Amino acid sequence: MFGLEYQAVGAQPWLFARAELEDTKLLVEKITALGGDPTVEVGKLSWDSDGLIEAEDETVAALHAVIPHSGQEPRSEALEHLMEHRIMRKQNQVDWLRRARRQP
Repeated sequence: MFGLEYQAVGAQPWLFARAELEDTKLLVEKITALGGDPTVEVGKLSWDSDGLIEAEDETVAALHAVIPHSGQEPRSEALEHLMEHRIMRKQNQVDWLRRARRQP
């Protein structure tokens, strides 16, 4: 998002970035606690709104795909709950990006 028309919403992406870092920390801690080995590979970043929204949609789908495999024990329920909160936050973020992209 570039240009004068985006100045009023410029702070929101910084809030999203902070939330992304917090989510990443939580997810890495959970992966490690469950005996996993989190990747250090970083995906390709897109600087245009369509590419960013597409990447966010893929991330929401990947987070959602974890839920059916989490099981039904207490530790699994906690993982499912964690994933649902990350999905909800990211979906709100994607919705905001879609609204910001619209033209009057």
